[in-house]
Amino acid sequence: MFKRIIFAFKNCPKGLFFMANKYSTKAISEKLKEEILSSIQGIRGWGSVEIFIQDFKVTQITEKNIKKTDCT
Repeated sequence: MFKRIIFAFKNCPKGLFFMANKYSTKAISEKLKEEILSSIQGIRGWGSVEIFIQDFKVTQITEKNIKKTDCT
């Protein structure tokens, strides 16, 4: 099971420009750092965090939690 969070879109309306700017990879904002840290903390034991970047902006952060089975 995984949780997908979409932060910004490439062709966002003008009113959302400031929000999209928060997720720029050229100038990493505190908000972006918080979102990445929150995703890492959301992993329960085993999993991964994927960060998708398009045109120097983080467009998506995906958390994947993995349930390990007992192989004994």
